[in-house]
Amino acid sequence: MHTQRHYAALVAFALAGCAEPAAPLAPAGLESCSRYRDTVPHAYERCVLEMAIEAPDVASLNALCANAGDLRGECHAQWVERHARLGRVASAILLEACGVSSDCTLRVLDDHPDPDLLVQISRCAAAGAFEGFCVTHAVRRWASLPPDVADVERVLAATGRRQPEVVGPALGMLAACRGLGSCPAPSSAIGAACVREAEQARQHPSRCYGAGFAQQPAPGH
Repeated sequence: MHTQRHYAALVAFALAGCAEPAAPLAPAGLESCSRYRDTVPHAYERCVLEMAIEAPDVASLNALCANAGDLRGECHAQWVERHARLGRVASAILLEACGVSSDCTLRVLDDHPDPDLLVQISRCAAAGAFEGFCVTHAVRRWASLPPDVADVERVLAATGRRQPEVVGPALGMLAACRGLGSCPAPSSAIGAACVREAEQARQHPSRCYGAGFAQQPAPGH
């Protein structure tokens, strides 16, 4: 008898220890969307989107958007757009909530950039197919501040082999239009891009104004 009681206790303990974790949000309400299946194209998915935008957290959002089919990216993006507009959610959570939507990720990174260009360039990797756009926007934003010579040199040293087609022209414009820094040797990809852009800017000064790189007047002038 003692053995049977002991065995029963072990079984109960094992079952309690192996219990499945609670689902983040069992999308039970999705049954209400089932009536739209096989009707108007994407009607069911649109119904899912309407539910997902009310999701209280990212885990719940993921559980719902997994049912949105071809509109999965839009499902994530709508939630992020809404909460970004309300301004109550940290940018890190917004990025997480973008999920599979590279376009959503790009918008969040553009709207919440890191002030350090090198950090922002690293963050841009999360934008997937839109990484190049993210880096371009970051470099243009950084160059328009404008940075000081020390920061130009720091960025140049760190990005010599990364994104030369983006960073190089910005460095060239800073050198030609604002007298900040100088181009590296044209034997490198970034140097060639820098020199090419600087020469164009010197030959056509209007390029400086058109790109927002015009020399700023000294304080008090």
